[in-house]
Formats: sequence, C-alpha cells, structure tokens
Amino acid sequence: MKSIKILLSVTICLLLLVHVCLASSMAALRIKKVERSWPQVKVYFDVLNSFGQPEQQLNPSSMSAKIGNSSVAIKDIIPFNESGDGVAYIFLVDISKSLTEAEFSQMRGALNLIVDTMTEHDKVAIITFGSTVQVVQTYSNEQEILKQKINQLTATDDQTQLYRGLAKAMEMGHVVDVKVPQRRAIITLTDGEDDDDNSIQQEQVFEKMRLEKVPTYAIGFYRAPLTVHKQNHLHKLSELANFSGGAYFQTGAKPINDIYQEVVKNIKAGFVATLDASNISEFDTVQRMELQVSLDGKQLSDSTDVRIPSKDKFKSTVPSSNQNTGSKQPTFGWLFWGGGIILVLAAVTIVLTRRKPETAKIPAISESEVCDTMITLLFNGQDNETCNLCIKDKIIFGRDKHLSQFVIETDEQLSGVHCQLTSEGSMVFMTDLASTNGTFVNGMPITTKVQLQDGDIINIGATEFTIYLNKS
Repeated sequence: MKSIKILLSVTICLLLLVHVCLASSMAALRIKKVERSWPQVKVYFDVLNSFGQPEQQLNPSSMSAKIGNSSVAIKDIIPFNESGDGVAYIFLVDISKSLTEAEFSQMRGALNLIVDTMTEHDKVAIITFGSTVQVVQTYSNEQEILKQKINQLTATDDQTQLYRGLAKAMEMGHVVDVKVPQRRAIITLTDGEDDDDNSIQQEQVFEKMRLEKVPTYAIGFYRAPLTVHKQNHLHKLSELANFSGGAYFQTGAKPINDIYQEVVKNIKAGFVATLDASNISEFDTVQRMELQVSLDGKQLSDSTDVRIPSKDKFKSTVPSSNQNTGSKQPTFGWLFWGGGIILVLAAVTIVLTRRKPETAKIPAISESEVCDTMITLLFNGQDNETCNLCIKDKIIFGRDKHLSQFVIETDEQLSGVHCQLTSEGSMVFMTDLASTNGTFVNGMPITTKVQLQDGDIINIGATEFTIYLNKS
C-alpha cells in the first residue's frame, strides 16, 4: 500500500512537471509584419502567454528591439484592435473536388460572414487553387462585389495545386500599395494534399515563407476515416501554418462558421509597436531585426530579416516652430542652415547619381517587333525615369556588358550578372543569379524564382525600380 502511494505521488509530480514544461513551451513571441519606413518602423506581433492565449496588455519597458547591431527605442506599444489599422485578408480557396458541395457551401457562408463583419479599414483578396491558380479578386473593400465573387465559386477541379496557391497568396501578401492595410493574413481551408506533380514543392514554400513571411491560418479538414496518408498531409499543413506565424485549426469539433470566427479573432489579436530607428546607420542592406519581451519571468524573442530603404526615399520632416529664431545670431544661423542645405543637396546628388541608371545599356525594341510580354520599369529617383522592355527569353541585369542585356556600369554594388527577368505566358518572374548583394522584391531578399506582381518594387545594388506589367 505504501509503495502504491509513493508511485501515485511520483506520478502526480511528473504530471505537474510535464504541465509546467508544456505551459512554458506555449509562451511565444511571433513577429507578423514589419512596415519598413524611417525613422519610425512599425512592427506587428503577437505574444502568447504560458497557456497559449494571446496576451492583452504589454508595457514598453518590458520590450527591447535591435536592428542589425543598433538598439532601437520602443516609442509605444498598443493593442492592434486599438490601432485603427485594418487587415488585408487573402482568401485562398480550394476549388478541387476534395470538398463536397455541402462542405463548400459551408465555406462560402463562412467567408461571406467575414466579409459582412469587415471594418471600413479592412480589405479582401480572393485566390483559388485547383488544377490552376487564379487571382479571382484583388484587394477590395466593396462587400457586395466580394460576396458575389465568393458565391460564384464552385468545386470543379480534379487536381490541387496547394503549394503553388500558397506561393501566390504570399506574393499577394507582399504587394506594395499604400491603400492596402499592412496587416496581412492568408486564410485557407484544405485537406493539405498537393497532388500536382508539376507544382512547386513543400520545401520551396518553407523557403519562401522564411524570406517572405505572411501569417497563414490553415483550417484542415478530412473525410473519415482518418488514414495515415491523410494525417501526414494535415501534419504538413499544420507545420506550414505555424512556421508562417499563423495558426492551424482542425475541423470536426466545431462548426466551420465558428472556426472562421476564431481565425479572425486570432488575426486581430496582438500588438503594434512603433520603433525609433533614427540611430541606425545601414540602409538598403539585409539586417536582422530582433524583438525581446519579458513576460511572467521568461524572456521571449523572435527575429526576422528586414531591409530599411535609404533615408532619401522618405520625406524630410519640417523642424518644429519652437526653435529660437531671434535676431541675436542671424549670420551664423543662415550660414549654418545654408551650409547644411548645400551638404544635403550634395549628398542627395551623389545618391541619385548612383541610383539613376544614366549609363544603362537597355535592350532596344524595334517598331515591327511582336512582343508577348512587355513591361515598364519606373526608376525611383528624382526624375522617375522609365523604360519599356520586351521579354522574349530572358533579360539579365548586371555590370558586365558582355554577359548582361540590361547593363548599369555605374552601380558598383551590382554583380557582373546580378539577376534576370523571365516570362511564362503573361507571368513575369525575377531570379537572383547568386549576386553578392542580393536581389530584393518589396524589400524581401529572394533565393528562388519569384513571380512578380504589377507595382512590385525591385532593389538591386543601389538601384531601385518599380515594375509594371503590360499584356500586349
């Protein structure tokens, strides 16, 4: 009897220890989105307490941040639902026959419910995946149009290009548009299976998520019986969702409508921190941003790669009017400000000279040439110069005039062959060619071929341009 009591006591202690360990492991800090600007940087992030529940309040003194080697001050932290910001939802809809008509109808109803509860600041984009991947609706806050598009969706396709759909949704999540909320989230309901042998692989999606993180909220479903094959696909889906900074939900225990509402609640949880980055000295290079939060005696941290654009890309602030403008030292004041203006103009001239491809060798387009894929490049500088390009096979950007078609000899930060544009039908792709300083799409470094969207911002070396896609 005594030995049984001892055994029970030991078992209870072990269970309590396991509970404490599990609770500790559930506490987490997750960076969702970084709004790259200067001198202020906005960071959207979640904090989960020891029980895996979203923390409701944080004190700025409990948080610290670094960008590269520079510590940056926390100006303020506010709950996301008090920020006045909206959410850009990306509905990633499985239109394969994996779903029955009844299940698909429930999903349509849940998506319509999210549209009905949108705030004036929210927007929704709709992407479908099946035998192909299609953007059904770009970002919009027109509720009637969105509901019409949702109600037109049907499960008709025989294949499921899940991973290609996720890649497309992530690209949509990084579209640069001041009219689209910075908080982005992908919502998808799927069985986790990708049965297209020609589609991209799960590892490529993981790599894309590492470089272009967009929180993905995946709702996994299955039709009984739950086989090992189905479990494996759902497990992979769960890994992808959690790795992205989102979350995984399983159908069965709750109605689909309730799950979707829980997803929206999860998305709108979290915080927005404003960082004072005025003291950082490196721009246009990849730097590691790290956040740390002290919670319940534990140090939580998360980090991500960021690329802060140069100061000259942001409007200068006007000095406050409470400066001493008395007449005691007028000559010194004018000399000081005049000298400062001259130095600023000189610096800007140097930067713009390096950024403008004035000596670029651009592939010529003949008037009689038939072009399947025509694009326009807008170089972001003082004069906003543009050029039109016809992509027939590929266009290589670089400094080597023998190996590159688009040559920018004056940009010393470019590699000899830096990156290339290619086209597949009406789609345009950017690929980095193992360059020294990297290729960036919307501020994110790329390591694989990335499909470009209209209005994407490309950074190579010290050159920045916006790409506009035009179908002939």
